[in-house]
Amino acid sequence: MDRLLRASSSHLLVLLASLSVFGGCALPSRQEPVGHSSSAVTVCASGSVVQGVDVSDYQGSVTWSDVKSAGIDFAIARISDGSDLDTEFSANWSGMASAGLVRGAYQYFEPGQDPTTQADIVVSAVGKLGAGDLPVTADMETTGGESSATIVANLKTWAAAVQAGTGKAPMIYTAEGYWDSDVDSSAFSSDPLWVANWGVSCPDLATGWSSWEVWQYSDSGSVSGISGDVDLDEFNGTLSQLQTFAGGGTSPPPPSDGGAPSGVYGAQYVSQSWPLASTVMMMNTCQTVAASITLKNIGTLPWDSHTRLATTQPRDRVSDFADSTWITTDRPAEVSGTVAPGDTHEFKFDFHAPPTAGSYQEYFGVVEDGVAWFSDPGQDGPPDDDIEANIQVVASGATCTADPDVPDAAAIGMDAGGKPPADDGGTAGHDATAPADGGFTIDAGSPRGALDSSTAPGLDAAPQDNGGCACTSAGTRRIGMPWTLGLGLAVVAVRRRRRRARA
Repeated sequence: MDRLLRASSSHLLVLLASLSVFGGCALPSRQEPVGHSSSAVTVCASGSVVQGVDVSDYQGSVTWSDVKSAGIDFAIARISDGSDLDTEFSANWSGMASAGLVRGAYQYFEPGQDPTTQADIVVSAVGKLGAGDLPVTADMETTGGESSATIVANLKTWAAAVQAGTGKAPMIYTAEGYWDSDVDSSAFSSDPLWVANWGVSCPDLATGWSSWEVWQYSDSGSVSGISGDVDLDEFNGTLSQLQTFAGGGTSPPPPSDGGAPSGVYGAQYVSQSWPLASTVMMMNTCQTVAASITLKNIGTLPWDSHTRLATTQPRDRVSDFADSTWITTDRPAEVSGTVAPGDTHEFKFDFHAPPTAGSYQEYFGVVEDGVAWFSDPGQDGPPDDDIEANIQVVASGATCTADPDVPDAAAIGMDAGGKPPADDGGTAGHDATAPADGGFTIDAGSPRGALDSSTAPGLDAAPQDNGGCACTSAGTRRIGMPWTLGLGLAVVAVRRRRRRARA
């Protein structure tokens, strides 16, 4: 990337004199091949791009405020060449952040050196990466005299250690000419690619990749604030998408004032297991149907175990369709582990139809319990009315009960994350009553929360105490729709209300 041939001045003069005999050829400024093979795949940017640079101590001291003013939005600085430390990295790392640039770091990977030692240098230099930090990159340009199998094995060792130490899976920088001839592996195809290919309109990709995140398109750019030539790069996307790409990793530490972490929570619809509104799903009353919805993290903050699918309209509404797969009666599912920005997560839960026939509308949103709803101002959705289940339940004629094992937050005194029910960051509805839902009174002693018919207008009969409720008669519930007994089916028309376009 920034590696120069190292030769003494006397040797250099001899070499230059020798080269002049062959028509004045110039010394190459680096060693990675940037040509392509006949089988190379050329991939252009998908749309908007963001301009960036990458630097090392060859550029000397950089005035990062001038770089930012020149229209550069991201920069990547070298940590080391193997175990040989870059003398400008510390100043570059802090300077990029101070100037408001999305920042990144790379290490020129030496396949012949110990990969764990090289990874330790990376982790020591950058620590746990946070929002605004790109994944660390392995600069792959040389074999170090090693075989392809050894290069792959050592790079895997390095990548695992870097991910564990920094909190983000690393990116791979390479050129098709080097990778395909000296590595020839698809083992890293799931890692982000930073491709080097100069003097072309669109880059050729190395074996294993079908897209690129960053393209180094020139090694001889000129940018205010940087002396001499500098590498020029493009990010494949908008500035917002770049910031999202840089937002993954470990959760940022809470601010000293005890407020919410700095960043944005966001979710975007990807898919769902049940049909959209054009196709209905048939089931018996009290029947259980497995369901899931997949969402993408489009915020700048990672999701964790407090990121939950939650009932809305109103928020924290006690659902009639909760069962033992739910966390509580208003939280169908939560994240297991961490979901970095740009990644997706499948929320899995059950729809357990209630024993009482009628027309039901279920709405869901996403909440970081104790912090914020994703639909709050300043966050990035989805809106409270975006994920909708329009459910029509018909009595089967057989006696059935609600799931007696579903936990009730009011009964246990706090949510599944150990937060008290009075927490106003998304758990305010975990109390002994369900306000704003037609005045229904909740029995905190019931695992399900039984409905009191005296405050539930539209019910034909009060639920019986046989596990929460019983289907002894048909009724109309909420946005009521009467049904005839004995039809034996529940019609569940569950859909997302709408999709939102995103650049």
